[in-house]
This record gives sequence, structure tokens and C-alpha cells, in this order.
Amino acid sequence: MIGTVATEKKLRFVACDAVESLKDVGILAAKNQLGDLASQAIDSLGNVGMYAAENKIEIAAQYAAKYLGYVGMYAAENELESAANQAANSLGAVGEYAAENKLKNATEQVVASFEDVGKAAAENGLEDAAKQAATSLRVVGISVAEKGIGYLTARVAHSLEVIGETAAENGLEDATWQAAWSMGDVGEFAAEKGLEDATWQTIHSLKHIGKIAAENGLEHATYHAAHSLGAIGRIAAEKEIEGTVFEATRFLGAIGEIAAEKGLGDATYHVTWFLGDVGEIVTKKEFKDVAFEIERFLEHIGSMAVDKGLEDAAKQAAWSLERIGKVAIEKGLEDIAEGAARCLARLTVSRKGIVEKAIGNSRSIYRETNQKVSDEFLNLYEDELKKLQT
Repeated sequence: MIGTVATEKKLRFVACDAVESLKDVGILAAKNQLGDLASQAIDSLGNVGMYAAENKIEIAAQYAAKYLGYVGMYAAENELESAANQAANSLGAVGEYAAENKLKNATEQVVASFEDVGKAAAENGLEDAAKQAATSLRVVGISVAEKGIGYLTARVAHSLEVIGETAAENGLEDATWQAAWSMGDVGEFAAEKGLEDATWQTIHSLKHIGKIAAENGLEHATYHAAHSLGAIGRIAAEKEIEGTVFEATRFLGAIGEIAAEKGLGDATYHVTWFLGDVGEIVTKKEFKDVAFEIERFLEHIGSMAVDKGLEDAAKQAAWSLERIGKVAIEKGLEDIAEGAARCLARLTVSRKGIVEKAIGNSRSIYRETNQKVSDEFLNLYEDELKKLQT
């Protein structure tokens, strides 16, 4: 109460003293597993921090965020999930106001505290609290990305990576996919705003989460990491940031290979779909190195999918190669078209029945839409097939 009034009256020293006292109460309560008292201290810290940020008393908001991290971390370590969840919620409220008022030091402290609370929650198996940390951090990340604050956006991505990786290592799928989903949304805003370093950090962080999720058999989380990478790659391609889209597709392919190896059919299917989607755009933009890399991944993942009995994923790999090849024909890019045909032919030779079935299905679709392009690409494919069979 005193701290809230002090912030409303802009008495920053009184507010700072108040949060210091609340921190001591909260930590003591958490250590002694007094969940209700810890939650009350957290709620009060959140209110002081929120009012401080709203009134632009940055030092008080910064201290409140710091101490919310301390108390929330102790709550998580003592398995007080409700209190840890409350800490994540309160940090979200402070972070929203701090970001809105461009209080950069306070916002950075909020992000660091989210990382501490989310990681501790994941390490102690408190999935709801870890998920809440990732959910609330998304809001802060989008806010700083919209304002063009690149280094804070990158910092959010890193903190989400820490939460997501820890959750994945501990088998917490819901918290892992939420971290990947949140990171994807932040990364999309960063890419749209042209924040290249932040976008770069986001795709690297997604790679790490996606690979750990796939290695641990967390299919839904793997899908979300792949979806986020595909979405960011698509934006980067549309905005003609070739280096970023190359990295995004390379990481997407790496996740797809692990997913296929682990027999994660739905995740592998979606990786091949996302690769095809981005592949069409980069072909239209004439990013040849990226297109060739995507073709290589589609062939390899498709082959692995068949070996693991993931028929739908193998078919989608074939369809994606066709999509890229036909766009290349339309654009007059013979080398990309031939590359797609060659990869498809190699996939057919080693996995004939499934791939031919996929090609037959797509042939009937393209007959109704673009017969000339379809025939030209399929002729290329048949030529490559003959070369391999002789």
C-alpha cells in the first residue's frame, strides 16, 4: 500500500524502500513454503512496479522487476507454483508499462527476471508457471519489437530460448511449445521491422529449442518451432533479406532431419510443407543458393521419412519439390527447375511407390490449373529419372 501510494506521488526513494521490504518478506515466505504470503508479497511488488513504470519512475520499476525475479525464483525452487505463476503475471504487467513508456533499463530487468523465474519453474517441473513466463514475455517482446528496440528484442529471444530449452530438457511440452510460439511472434515482428540482429537471434534460438524438442520426442513443440522458423523465413524472403532466410531454412531443415529420425510424423510433414512454402518465395525472388539448399533438405528428409514409415511426410516432400520446380519453370530458372527434378528423381528411384503416388496425385491437380507448366516440369523430372535408371 505504501509503495503504491509512493509511486503515485512520485516519491521514488520511498517506493524503492517499499520494494526492498517486500522482497525480504517474499523471499522469507518462499523459503519457508508459505505460499499465500509469498503470493501477497509478489502481488504487492507487481503493483508497485506497475505504478512506478506507469509514472515513469524507472529506478523503482527496475527494482520491483528485479525483486519479482528473486521472489519468483525462490517460489519456483520451493515448488510454490501458484506464487511462481503470480510472479510471471506480475512481471508481465510491469513489463508492459515499462516497454510502453520506453523505460529500457526497467524493461531489460523484466526480461532478465522472466528468464530466472521461467527457468527455475521448468527445472522444478512447474509447467504452468514456465508456460506463463513464456506467454507474458511474448507481450513484452512484441512491444519492444514494435518500437524498434533491437537489442531488447534480441534479449527477449534469448530469455525465451533459455525457458524453452530448459522446459524441453525436462519434458514439459506445453511450456516448450509456448516458448517457441512466443518466440515466433516476436521474431515475425522483428523481421517486419527490419531488426536484423534481433531476427538473427530469434532464428538461432528457435533452432536450439526445435532440435532439443525433436531429440526428446516432443512433437507438438517441434512443430511450433518449425512453424515459427517457417513464418520468419517467409517474411525475410518477402523482404529480400537473403542471409536471414538462408539461415532460417537451414535450421528448419536441421529440425526436420531430427524429427524424421525420431519418427515424428506430423512435425516432419509440416517441416517439408514449410520448406516448400519458403522455397516457392525464394525461387520467385531468385535466391538460388537458398532454393538449392531447400531442395537438398527436401530430398534428404523425404528419404528419411520413407525409411521411418512416415508416408505423408515423404509425399509432402515430393509435392514441395514439385511446387518449387514449377515456380522455377514459370520464372525461367532452368537450374533451379532441374535441381528440383533431380532431387525428386533420386527420391523416386530409392522410394519409388510412395513418390510416384504423390506425383500422380499432384498431376491431376495441376492438370486443372497450369497444364503447360506441369507438363514441362514433369518432362524434366522424367528425363532425370531416365538418367538415373540407365
